[in-house]
Amino acid sequence: MESSKEKEYIHYGATTLHKIKPIKNCPYFTKPDGGLWASPVDAKFGWKEWCEREHFRKNSEDNAFRFRVKNPSKIIHIRDVKDLEKLPM
Repeated sequence: MESSKEKEYIHYGATTLHKIKPIKNCPYFTKPDGGLWASPVDAKFGWKEWCEREHFRKNSEDNAFRFRVKNPSKIIHIRDVKDLEKLPM
């Protein structure tokens, strides 16, 4: 796992951070509910690009916020399917 100490992230869908819900699995859905989902600002293929490619939803900086993490101990970087398969079920 890479260091996230100085990395800047972006979260789309809100302009400020609200309460983060605990993470839990959702039946018949690959993405868990809860937590804070974000992409590194410098990602070559982050959430915004994925949504554009899949025609999923529009994301803009007007409805997003950026942040940095002081203690990266609970960050999981998912770059590909292999990373996703390593997550606990």
